Amino acid sequence: MIERWALLAIGAMISVALAQILIKAVVKEIDYGTAVIVMHLAALATVVAIFGIGKMNGLQVTYTTRSIYYIALSGILIGIVNLFIFIAFIGGPVSRVSPIVGLAPAILVFAGYFMFNETITLKTGVGVILAISAIMLLST
Repeated sequence: MIERWALLAIGAMISVALAQILIKAVVKEIDYGTAVIVMHLAALATVVAIFGIGKMNGLQVTYTTRSIYYIALSGILIGIVNLFIFIAFIGGPVSRVSPIVGLAPAILVFAGYFMFNETITLKTGVGVILAISAIMLLST
């Protein structure tokens, strides 16, 4: 049976792919400023709806000052990601832009090792090397 975290990761991967497909489909019909504003307003509406549903179901709001700063910074970075992807799609094909963006997990493996004391097994290391090699092949 697939663990819950793995199902959520698959859902995130599919959502990212669909979002990039939608961006590429209209990249020449809308300026990037308007696009990023609309994307984030839609994301905000989603967050408000999710938070509202959570509160109705007894969601307990917990946070620290540090967590608020880190999450706010991650939101800023996601905004920058969306802007960069949008602009990259203006001149680049989805088949080359998306694989390069898809290298993020390779960086995260090393962040896990250096920042969170996670282990990198031989299998994981080989997987990262193969993933980077595959993405280099796809993006050239």
